Amino acid sequence: MNPVIEAFRGAAALAVLLHHYSYLTDGTLTGGWLHALHNGVDLFFVITGYLFAPHLLGEQRQHVGGFAIRRVFRLYPLYMLSLAVAVAKDWGEREGIVQAAVLHLVFAQALPIHGLQEVGFFSQIYWTLPVEVAFYALVAVALAMPAAAPRQPQPGRRIVLVGALALLGFVVVFATRYDPRSESWVVWQAQLPALLAQFWFGILVHRVRPWLQRSAGARAAALATGLGMLVALGALYPMAADGALTARPFGLFNLASGVGWALLFGACVASPRRMGPRATRVALGMGSISYGMYLFHEWTLKSALRLLPGLPVIVQLGAAFVMVVALALLLHRTVEAPLRRRGRILAARVES
Repeated sequence: MNPVIEAFRGAAALAVLLHHYSYLTDGTLTGGWLHALHNGVDLFFVITGYLFAPHLLGEQRQHVGGFAIRRVFRLYPLYMLSLAVAVAKDWGEREGIVQAAVLHLVFAQALPIHGLQEVGFFSQIYWTLPVEVAFYALVAVALAMPAAAPRQPQPGRRIVLVGALALLGFVVVFATRYDPRSESWVVWQAQLPALLAQFWFGILVHRVRPWLQRSAGARAAALATGLGMLVALGALYPMAADGALTARPFGLFNLASGVGWALLFGACVASPRRMGPRATRVALGMGSISYGMYLFHEWTLKSALRLLPGLPVIVQLGAAFVMVVALALLLHRTVEAPLRRRGRILAARVES
């Protein structure tokens, strides 16, 4: 595993955690710059696009069945555990809980036929997983396509095609019917066509990485521009989110967030510098607990608020953070890592 990528995974999970902890404790959506860290979700999408670019662009071939098995064993174990917690917490107190659980199990809860209540029935964090799964389906389609002849390379054409689809999705959803106060529109924009651009930025990072590796000036420019964009977006966030139904302001804000993260990520992942042993361990540890932190941080915060009433908010937040890190580490070692290894073994059997 690449420690730079794992460090960015951990940073993305931490950003989303801080965003949710911020508005779940102060009760507002635009009360502070910490809320802008919801764009850690855009970083997750950039990383996914980067990691699967070789498959999507036809540079690396993989058996579709093996790919699907690896994805199932990557997504489902901790996801099902978190859903079990959500169902157990609400069992007997809400109607429609079984139907909601089934929709979540097949990643169909965020389809545009549903309203915001169905999308966030259990939690506000699960909506991103159907977007990831839709991108995996796109990768699977690319893997199922016949391999190109040696003299007919496909990466450039596929980059243009995915970019065109991303542009079309963005224009249709954001330029022609932008309405952040509409519940149906908010659900519609949480689909892959509208968010494909962030994945495409990750694909572009993969393609330009060799050039970035050769050019220290390009890396420095990407690093400075990416950091500058993200800081500026954080400052502008309250205005961007004003009037929106959710903490995500949509549109150009998140598109620019994707660009900023892609520039920063590209500069770091292409750097010839190597982390020291201690930094590498920290980075790999951040990546290993990122999924568990993402899935369980809301539950641990609510538990801390319930178990520690009357204490200062900073103490409650600190306790919630310690709880989710410990839980994510435990689940990674006992559930996530062993089952991922099992998935790789099963995938190898299918591919042999």
